[in-house]
Amino acid sequence: GALCGAAGGVTSGALRVLCVAFSRVLRVLVARMAPGFCSAETMLQRRKLSSFRGLVALGQTVVMLVGGIDLSIAWVLTGSAVVFTRICAGQDANMLPAALAAIAVGLVTGCINGFGTVQLRTAPLVMPPALTTPRLQDHRRTKDADFFGRFAFVPT
Repeated sequence: GALCGAAGGVTSGALRVLCVAFSRVLRVLVARMAPGFCSAETMLQRRKLSSFRGLVALGQTVVMLVGGIDLSIAWVLTGSAVVFTRICAGQDANMLPAALAAIAVGLVTGCINGFGTVQLRTAPLVMPPALTTPRLQDHRRTKDADFFGRFAFVPT
Protein backbone atom coordinates (compact mmCIF):
# COMPACT_ATOMS: atom_id res chain seq x y z
CA GLY A 1 0.00 0.00 0.00
CA ALA A 2 0.88 3.67 0.28
CA LEU A 3 2.62 3.24 3.66
CA CYS A 4 4.87 0.39 2.57
CA GLY A 5 8.24 0.74 0.88
CA ALA A 6 9.70 -1.50 -1.80
CA ALA A 7 10.71 -4.16 0.72
CA GLY A 8 7.25 -4.23 2.31
CA GLY A 9 8.27 -2.30 5.46
CA VAL A 10 6.91 1.02 6.66
CA THR A 11 8.82 3.99 5.20
CA SER A 12 10.34 6.61 7.46
CA GLY A 13 7.99 9.28 6.11
CA ALA A 14 4.97 7.11 6.80
CA LEU A 15 6.25 6.32 10.27
CA ARG A 16 6.63 10.02 10.97
CA VAL A 17 3.03 10.65 9.84
CA LEU A 18 1.77 7.81 12.05
CA CYS A 19 3.67 9.14 15.08
CA VAL A 20 2.33 12.67 14.60
CA ALA A 21 -1.22 11.35 14.13
CA PHE A 22 -0.94 9.18 17.24
CA SER A 23 0.38 12.07 19.33
CA ARG A 24 -2.48 14.32 18.16
CA VAL A 25 -5.10 11.68 19.02
CA LEU A 26 -3.45 11.12 22.39
CA ARG A 27 -3.43 14.85 23.09
CA VAL A 28 -7.16 15.15 22.30
CA LEU A 29 -7.96 12.20 24.58
CA VAL A 30 -5.88 13.59 27.44
CA ALA A 31 -7.43 17.05 27.02
CA ARG A 32 -10.88 15.53 27.42
CA MET A 33 -9.91 13.39 30.41
CA ALA A 34 -7.96 16.10 32.26
CA PRO A 35 -9.17 19.61 31.40
CA GLY A 36 -6.36 22.14 31.59
CA PHE A 37 -3.65 19.57 30.90
CA CYS A 38 -3.16 20.85 27.36
CA SER A 39 -3.33 24.53 28.32
CA ALA A 40 -0.65 26.88 27.02
CA GLU A 41 0.87 27.22 30.50
CA THR A 42 1.13 23.47 31.01
CA MET A 43 2.56 22.94 27.52
CA LEU A 44 5.19 25.63 28.16
CA GLN A 45 6.15 23.99 31.46
CA ARG A 46 6.53 20.60 29.76
CA ARG A 47 8.72 22.17 27.07
CA LYS A 48 10.95 23.70 29.73
CA LEU A 49 11.35 20.34 31.47
CA SER A 50 12.01 18.65 28.14
CA SER A 51 14.78 21.12 27.37
CA PHE A 52 16.64 20.03 30.51
CA ARG A 53 16.30 16.41 29.50
CA GLY A 54 17.51 17.32 26.01
CA LEU A 55 20.66 18.91 27.43
CA VAL A 56 21.31 15.82 29.54
CA ALA A 57 20.77 13.60 26.49
CA LEU A 58 23.21 15.73 24.50
CA GLY A 59 25.82 15.32 27.24
CA GLN A 60 25.25 11.58 27.38
CA THR A 61 25.64 11.39 23.60
CA VAL A 62 29.03 13.11 23.80
CA VAL A 63 30.12 10.77 26.60
CA MET A 64 29.09 7.72 24.60
CA LEU A 65 30.73 9.01 21.40
CA VAL A 66 34.10 9.20 23.13
CA GLY A 67 33.70 5.63 24.32
CA GLY A 68 32.56 6.09 27.89
CA ILE A 69 29.46 5.65 29.96
CA ASP A 70 28.22 7.82 32.79
CA LEU A 71 25.88 6.38 35.40
CA SER A 72 25.93 9.41 37.68
CA ILE A 73 23.41 11.56 35.80
CA ALA A 74 20.43 10.71 37.99
CA TRP A 75 22.47 11.36 41.13
CA VAL A 76 23.92 14.62 39.83
CA LEU A 77 20.51 15.93 38.74
CA THR A 78 18.95 14.97 42.06
CA GLY A 79 21.82 16.40 44.10
CA SER A 80 21.77 19.62 42.10
CA ALA A 81 18.01 19.93 42.53
CA VAL A 82 18.30 19.42 46.29
CA VAL A 83 21.06 22.02 46.56
CA PHE A 84 19.18 24.50 44.36
CA THR A 85 15.93 24.09 46.26
CA ARG A 86 17.58 24.33 49.66
CA ILE A 87 19.62 27.44 48.86
CA CYS A 88 16.80 29.13 46.94
CA ALA A 89 14.38 28.54 49.84
CA GLY A 90 11.46 29.95 47.83
CA GLN A 91 13.10 33.36 47.42
CA ASP A 92 13.70 34.71 43.91
CA ALA A 93 16.64 36.74 45.18
CA ASN A 94 18.49 33.49 45.97
CA MET A 95 18.18 32.08 42.45
CA LEU A 96 21.64 33.07 41.20
CA PRO A 97 23.61 31.65 44.15
CA ALA A 98 21.40 28.56 44.11
CA ALA A 99 21.99 28.02 40.39
CA LEU A 100 25.74 28.50 40.80
CA ALA A 101 25.81 26.00 43.68
CA ALA A 102 23.79 23.48 41.67
CA ILE A 103 26.18 23.84 38.74
CA ALA A 104 29.09 23.44 41.15
CA VAL A 105 27.67 20.10 42.30
CA GLY A 106 27.77 18.88 38.70
CA LEU A 107 31.25 20.27 38.09
CA VAL A 108 32.70 18.76 41.25
CA THR A 109 31.11 15.41 40.51
CA GLY A 110 32.36 15.48 36.93
CA CYS A 111 35.88 16.40 38.03
CA ILE A 112 36.00 13.62 40.60
CA ASN A 113 34.59 11.09 38.11
CA GLY A 114 37.06 12.29 35.47
CA PHE A 115 40.01 12.14 37.86
CA GLY A 116 39.07 8.65 39.00
CA THR A 117 38.62 7.45 35.45
CA VAL A 118 41.71 9.03 33.89
CA GLN A 119 44.29 9.28 36.68
CA LEU A 120 43.31 6.30 38.81
CA ARG A 121 42.40 4.26 35.71
CA THR A 122 39.07 3.21 37.17
CA ALA A 123 36.50 1.96 34.68
CA PRO A 124 33.91 4.65 33.84
CA LEU A 125 31.22 2.12 34.68
CA VAL A 126 32.63 1.71 38.21
CA MET A 127 33.49 5.28 39.25
CA PRO A 128 29.98 6.79 39.76
CA PRO A 129 28.71 3.87 41.89
CA ALA A 130 31.97 3.98 43.86
CA LEU A 131 31.20 7.59 44.80
CA THR A 132 27.52 6.91 45.49
CA THR A 133 27.77 3.80 47.69
CA PRO A 134 29.47 5.43 50.72
CA ARG A 135 26.90 8.21 50.65
CA LEU A 136 24.02 5.74 50.63
CA GLN A 137 25.53 3.76 53.50
CA ASP A 138 26.06 6.94 55.52
CA HIS A 139 22.45 7.97 54.86
CA ARG A 140 21.17 4.61 56.08
CA ARG A 141 23.08 5.02 59.35
CA THR A 142 21.93 8.61 59.92
CA LYS A 143 18.37 8.79 58.62
CA ASP A 144 17.49 11.56 61.08
CA ALA A 145 20.47 13.77 60.15
CA ASP A 146 20.00 17.09 58.43
CA PHE A 147 20.08 16.09 54.75
CA PHE A 148 21.48 19.37 53.46
CA GLY A 149 24.19 19.73 56.07
CA ARG A 150 25.49 16.20 55.62
CA PHE A 151 25.05 15.53 51.93
CA ALA A 152 24.68 18.67 49.84
CA PHE A 153 28.27 19.09 48.74
CA VAL A 154 29.33 15.46 48.78
CA PRO A 155 29.81 14.30 45.17
CA THR A 156 27.36 11.72 43.98
